[in-house]
Amino acid sequence: MKIKKLVSALMLPVMLFTSTSCSKGEAMREITTMELVRDMGVGINLGNTLESCGSWIGKNNGVSGYETA
Repeated sequence: MKIKKLVSALMLPVMLFTSTSCSKGEAMREITTMELVRDMGVGINLGNTLESCGSWIGKNNGVSGYETA
């Protein structure tokens, strides 16, 4: 639980300081998907970072055990 709070606390400033130029009143650019991907550059995939896992959940709990973990 402490790890989730730490990750959330670290992600907030990142999200605030990486906002797009559209939030400053500028119009969106008309670009292709490939141009957008090229402009994004290298990043980090945080997918499944906060997934619940571990032997402590137990097989008897089923889906509800993972949902409450």
